[in-house]
Amino acid sequence: PGESGKLVLRAVDGYAVTISVEKARRQRFMVATLLDGKPMPLGGLGPLWAPVDADRIGALVAMPLADRFAECPWALYHIEVQA
Repeated sequence: PGESGKLVLRAVDGYAVTISVEKARRQRFMVATLLDGKPMPLGGLGPLWAPVDADRIGALVAMPLADRFAECPWALYHIEVQA
């Protein structure tokens, strides 16, 4: 999708967040499969996690930890791409 597209990130527990492709690119979202070189187990952050480097995004730096990662679901299992 172009910059106007959206991504729906769904976690195993039903949590879902919708973000624009533009925001995902600007904030450099990633899909992590490992933490400290080891697979992330289900029941923790895994099997996948979609974090951003919040320490490098000015608007997120001063936020409380839970707010900084509110759009970064852990236990991610499905990414829907909408045009």
